[in-house]
Amino acid sequence: MSDSEFWERVQISGVEILVRPDTPDLKVARDCLSGDGEFSIIRKILPNLDYGFIIDAGGYIGTAAIAFSILYPSAIIVTIEPSTDNYRILQKNVAPYRNIFPVRAALVSDERTVRLLDRKTGFWGFTISENPLDSLDAEFIESVPGINISTLMRRFKAPGIDILKLDIEGAEVELLDNSGEWLSKTLVLVAELHDRIVSRCTESFVAATEGRSIIKVGHEKYAAINISGDNHPDNL
Repeated sequence: MSDSEFWERVQISGVEILVRPDTPDLKVARDCLSGDGEFSIIRKILPNLDYGFIIDAGGYIGTAAIAFSILYPSAIIVTIEPSTDNYRILQKNVAPYRNIFPVRAALVSDERTVRLLDRKTGFWGFTISENPLDSLDAEFIESVPGINISTLMRRFKAPGIDILKLDIEGAEVELLDNSGEWLSKTLVLVAELHDRIVSRCTESFVAATEGRSIIKVGHEKYAAINISGDNHPDNL
């Protein structure tokens, strides 16, 4: 029996997607796609894109990428997901959206093959961070290719990034500690911080985004904004 035989089709705010029963899929989809979804404030901050390029790291089942596609239909959106199981359903969900490009990989600063670990918190909690603090008995799932942001920018011929979303279960520390090459070219960085998995996540975020305006996005994410004008957070 194939995985797809266990998937259910649901509709949220007019968007039809596949989810897996008894998983966090439906909750994540509602958070992303409901009328007041967690990324809706980004459109107020950034009504127009400078580069037409968005990276969604930690793509899960594709709902964040779909939300960005609805907000910015002319943008190139790259959604990155390391888990084979998650990637299968992500591919199906984003297939109707011609501006979404799925990549099965883990986002890293130094390209290499990495180990994907199961923290036993469900499909949304897989990590490439070795020895996660909240799951010292995390189990190896599979080896995954690592790709960095500069490679993605070259591949899609993007001079800069309008929105970079990081929800990568602790691996954000590695990226933020080595962000000199790309962060200055990123207008809005949206990150969910996972200090419970890897220490220094918040510390690395604060250091990397010094001088930017920070706002809360949704329940758990923070946006570091490097734009000016009427839509700067201080003017909203």
